Amino acid sequence: MPTSADRPAAPTPGPDAAFSDDASGLSEAEARARLARDGPNRLPAPRRRTVATATLAVLRQPMVLLLLLLACTALYAALGNAFDGAVLAVSVVVVAAISVSQELRTQRVLEALRDLSSPRSTVVRDGVVRRIPSLELVVGDRLVVQEGDRMACDAELLRAHGLRADESLLTGESLPVDKDSADAASRRLHAGTLVVQGDGIAVVCATGARTALGRIGGSLASIEPPASRLQAELQRLVRQVATAALVTCLFAATVFAWREGSWTAGLLVGLTLAMAIVPEEFAVVWTVMLALGARRLARAQVLTRQPQAIEALGAATVLCVDKTGTLTHNRMALAAAHDGRTAWVPPPGDGPPPAPFDALLATAAAACPPEAPDPMDRAILQRAGTRPPPGALLRREGVQPGHPFVSQCWQDGDVLHFTLKGAPEAVLARCTGGAVAPEPLLAQARAWGAEGWRVIAVARATHACSGVDAATAAGQAPAQGWECLGLLAFADPLREEVPAALQACREAGVRVVMITGDAPATALAIARAAGLLASDAAAEVLTGAEIDALSEALFERQVRRTAIYARVTPAHKLRIVQALQRGAMSSR
Repeated sequence: MPTSADRPAAPTPGPDAAFSDDASGLSEAEARARLARDGPNRLPAPRRRTVATATLAVLRQPMVLLLLLLACTALYAALGNAFDGAVLAVSVVVVAAISVSQELRTQRVLEALRDLSSPRSTVVRDGVVRRIPSLELVVGDRLVVQEGDRMACDAELLRAHGLRADESLLTGESLPVDKDSADAASRRLHAGTLVVQGDGIAVVCATGARTALGRIGGSLASIEPPASRLQAELQRLVRQVATAALVTCLFAATVFAWREGSWTAGLLVGLTLAMAIVPEEFAVVWTVMLALGARRLARAQVLTRQPQAIEALGAATVLCVDKTGTLTHNRMALAAAHDGRTAWVPPPGDGPPPAPFDALLATAAAACPPEAPDPMDRAILQRAGTRPPPGALLRREGVQPGHPFVSQCWQDGDVLHFTLKGAPEAVLARCTGGAVAPEPLLAQARAWGAEGWRVIAVARATHACSGVDAATAAGQAPAQGWECLGLLAFADPLREEVPAALQACREAGVRVVMITGDAPATALAIARAAGLLASDAAAEVLTGAEIDALSEALFERQVRRTAIYARVTPAHKLRIVQALQRGAMSSR
């Protein structure tokens, strides 16, 4: 396993990348100026094919049709039949021109699709959190880093909360690496790495070819991409057909020459028969069909970054989808709140909440990150209104396997304020203090989940840190003794096009499986609303805890009939997909 010494050296940040914790980030005008100065955040692109290289590639293809035409042209010219030779020569030029034109046009289409489907990043500009194409990232941008993000630039962490990154693409290390903004050796995030846990704020210090990945990409830009499986199969078929055509040509020429006594006429007959056997340009048809497929998908608002994805799409038998943001709009709105005694339905607008629910929303807001890139956090902060935080933020812990909640610790003098929000069953299990009983809240959470709402519980705890190091105390959040303040329910509307899309999948013979981290009741309600299940059908929802309890053999059988998975982690998602792939392979 590579050591830290094997990691690529990071470029030294320039003056624009100096640490700056300005919460407003860059201005749009400054970002545009830096983008014009440094260029787009793009890795070195592979060599584009010119007319000359495309023509040479056509002549090098294992298709013997052009060679046969050239042979026939030379033979007719040698026999003195200039007109037939000229016709064949023109046909050679036309066939080659069509192939070159189609290949260059396909290249332009796929390049345009790659630009459209470029990944996006979350930045703060002019004090506003926004999603922008990663091509527009510039040095000095204030970057919001979250779990699941693929880094598109090199950045230095300003703040990190339980952040870990998979750097195997650069270093080969199989285990995620802990990132700490206070440690100069581990605060650098590299382009191409994947954030597997936690979140943080970083400042962009290198883009494009100036990143560590960009320097590697520069040395690989001239390497041709490997052939896909379909392309390799077509090339094998072409070679077989070409071999059969050549054998037929030689056999027919020999037989005709022996019978008629003319090797010239026999050779013409053999070449003509070989030309009839060889089909049209396989490679050109393959390229054009993938380009047409990409164009049709683009019209349906589906972008593909690699043509091989279109090839694989036709072989899909199971479609695994998330719930939030895929089946739903991911536009969270606070639908209801419950303080353990009464429920409150917020009226339209952004008015202040009633007094009994003010503490509930204030604590939920204190458990949200300041930048609030998540739609649910934004809905909480919008309803809670502008209010100062309860002191200075000392520590934040995001969602982790076995801990489906977010906690933050704030210091106000000698007092530490802990806030907690997340899955009701996990949060309420830690609440042993306060006047709110957990049983009614769990029942209410199940009822709201059955309506398709996303439900979280909110709790708080307070500890004195007099005479104790505050940072140390902040890292020792209590496991029990939290005070539960109530529940918050959020409505996330179903996308209007989802039912028709699921019906189209069923008609195409593709099975659809929902995999979500939300509660089972919520997942079941959304699945029925989307038409994934019949409204009166009894469905089995498999949770992450139940998956862990199953043996591999039982899980293999269970995955064949389960359509809904809830409260799952990324590790569970990988296990589900791998089991589905094994089942598909065994059924062939």
